[in-house]
Amino acid sequence: MEHKPMWMKTLAEEYPEFANKPLAEIAIPGSHDSGTHNISSSSPLAPDCAPWARNLAGVLGNSTVQQYHAPWSKCQSYDVLTQLLNGIRYLDLRVCNADGELWLCHAQLSVLVSDVLGQIRQFISEIGVDEVLLLDFNHFYHMDRDTHAVLCTMIMSALSEWICPVTEHTCRVTLSELWKTPQRILVFYNNPVEVADHPWLWLRTRHISSPWHNTTDTNVLLQRMTEQWEKWRSVDDVSYFTVTQSQRSPDATLITSTVMSTKSKTSPLAVKSTYDLAHETHPLVCDWLKKRQEAMAADGCKWAGVNIAIADFVELFDTMWIEGVINLNVPISST
Repeated sequence: MEHKPMWMKTLAEEYPEFANKPLAEIAIPGSHDSGTHNISSSSPLAPDCAPWARNLAGVLGNSTVQQYHAPWSKCQSYDVLTQLLNGIRYLDLRVCNADGELWLCHAQLSVLVSDVLGQIRQFISEIGVDEVLLLDFNHFYHMDRDTHAVLCTMIMSALSEWICPVTEHTCRVTLSELWKTPQRILVFYNNPVEVADHPWLWLRTRHISSPWHNTTDTNVLLQRMTEQWEKWRSVDDVSYFTVTQSQRSPDATLITSTVMSTKSKTSPLAVKSTYDLAHETHPLVCDWLKKRQEAMAADGCKWAGVNIAIADFVELFDTMWIEGVINLNVPISST
């Protein structure tokens, strides 16, 4: 894979106007379910596991459901540090409390939060010192005030040197303005009680719009992405961050059909994992991204209507999808 550990700084050097664009108008590649790389067939079911899966586990046993659910729970192949090295700047983080420890999860336990925070610290302190990261803590499971306090302490202990405090218009701040300060990390948190107690946490529901398309159908996905793009592109001076979700989402029918086809030894399904969905979808989404860039050039628009974009298995096709998002920041005559 071609590494892009400093693409923000590099683009600013090549195109000085890039450094003066508001963060809300920069195209930023992110990963969906960023912390799921460590999920395997032996990963325990997590607190966010769907009721139907737990019911199935009651019939088939936990180990069987873990085995067949893992290909659907896992949405990334590489750990967070490797994602950052390859250009990812937005992380979708879902936290649960399991037996007194804080884990990143997606139906199954993946990796300890402390390990991921250590990787983020390593990147921002040693490698991408001029890159800006957006950490989105958007789902919490089996967590009370005490465990939220533990999580906030962990975040601050690992990253306090670089955290950007909340201001009214920080989504309009530019890279050149941030580079005059030590601030490199925005932390979004989907819990208003905790946000009220910590002035460095950004209330997610106020500062991020991230519609989930919730479909297994590629055509439906692309149609909804386009409708969303048309809406956001028409807004002048966007006052919040926007997330274009470009992943297809497996439903219970698709996941259980994988289990049943295997158990009954029927013909294997063409799509047997989230990876398979992403492998089919990435080329079409990359084409969609290219058309947004062309539309921006044709209309003389200042931004492409895509701010943060997320996907599953962002490394596919030699990080072609990451490259497609970053290229939205480049004048089309230069690509």
